[in-house]
Amino acid sequence: AGTGPTHDPPLRPRDEAIFLLTAAAEVEHALMVQYLFAAYSVRTDLNVNGLAEIQRDLLQIAREEMGHLATVQNLLQVLGGPLNFRREQSPYASEIYPFRFKLQPLTLNSLSKYVIAESPDGRPADLSDADWELISTTIESQARTDNDGRPIQHVGPIFARLIELFEDADDGIADDDCETKTAGYHAR
Repeated sequence: AGTGPTHDPPLRPRDEAIFLLTAAAEVEHALMVQYLFAAYSVRTDLNVNGLAEIQRDLLQIAREEMGHLATVQNLLQVLGGPLNFRREQSPYASEIYPFRFKLQPLTLNSLSKYVIAESPDGRPADLSDADWELISTTIESQARTDNDGRPIQHVGPIFARLIELFEDADDGIADDDCETKTAGYHAR
């Protein structure tokens, strides 16, 4: 099922993609920085089993967010849009941003924001009843608490719409919307 245009009034497919990629760059940049901060807040000097692995996992996720940010920048270049390395700084989240930007140490509540924001919107078919109950009650509640009572937005719809725009041969991005001479400038 398609997500449909995300902008009112609707934009041309190329312009909508640039709008969404600009927002995605801000989301990826914010997530990257917050994951890094959370990772380096983990006290690995305490010799508690598992803390080094938690830090390593968070650092790996931050590296993946860096890759996502680079990919978004490359797509912006292909469409002739401006590169974007800003982060959304408003204290109030929009409908696009998953949650308020806040550098904070790793806690169960702060971790819950990442789990909700980056999880699928709705229940995956292969998720057990117990896991769904945990996510839809405890983790979601912790995430909302850590986001000053505001719900957490899923990041998936941004990317689902971008996929539609890039894949739809009739109503999506046209070949002539793409710059063909930008490959030398792309991040690798």
